[in-house]
Amino acid sequence: MEFSLARIWPVRNGGTGDLTVLLIIHDRFIVLESLLTPVTIGHSSKQRFMAGSAASGKRDSLLRTSERMFEDPTTLVLGVDLGGTKILTAVTDSQGAMLSRDHSLTPAGKGHEAVIQSIVESAHRALEEANTDVSALAAVGIGAPGLVNPEKGVLLTSPHLPGWRNIPLKSIVEERMGKKTFLINDANAAALGELHFGAARGARNFIYITLSTGIGGGIIIDGRIYGGAIGAAGEVGHMTIDNKGPMCRCGNRGCWETLASGIALAREARHRIVEGARTAILEYAEGDVEKVTAEVI
Repeated sequence: MEFSLARIWPVRNGGTGDLTVLLIIHDRFIVLESLLTPVTIGHSSKQRFMAGSAASGKRDSLLRTSERMFEDPTTLVLGVDLGGTKILTAVTDSQGAMLSRDHSLTPAGKGHEAVIQSIVESAHRALEEANTDVSALAAVGIGAPGLVNPEKGVLLTSPHLPGWRNIPLKSIVEERMGKKTFLINDANAAALGELHFGAARGARNFIYITLSTGIGGGIIIDGRIYGGAIGAAGEVGHMTIDNKGPMCRCGNRGCWETLASGIALAREARHRIVEGARTAILEYAEGDVEKVTAEVI
């Protein structure tokens, strides 16, 4: 994933120390005057968080596995960023150096089987570009949009992948690739990437917000992903901002994602152009309002 750091806001938090907030916009630098106000985590909330961490033995086991992998600089891993419109696949070493990458469109409208097949094909192209094969990989990691159960490897539902309900993506890819596979929410994966290799190195507590096809978020507390009761704590894009706003794919109305995501910005730009707004955007869309996309904006 290619993201640019806009700014880091340190916010004093009475419960956990400094809370670092990252606003990440795909390939763009954005400067905002303010993002949020200090939040205090109460004693009972901290207790619930610690209890949840202590009870998640499987999660800790996955973390220990990844930590052992990072110790070997020759380890190769394959990462898949599954989005509603594109699939980005890369082969990297254990230090995060990218050896190859592949970009393809997500055939989301054709169902989960077509999408999974595209993931596998993309993976093999990335391996070929890196002059290696599956046998050299330690593992495969998939970041997927929507509500994920990382322990069972199931994508429960995704607003950006129509018809996906309780898809055991981890086990399917594991069987087809013949390698241990991990599944995590895409924004959580990005937050962990920044924690280990990017702008959040050295920070223990921060919120990562990403704007792309949708809006996602990852919450890191004490160096670990915080998912909340059902793993949806970072789904900031589905906070209701305007209860009379557009209908969201998640079923709610006026979610942040419907107002400020890449899709929403493109929709609003096309609407304004049709209404007669003067803008240079059309020049970048070859004069065709239907070609106005988030990338053009």
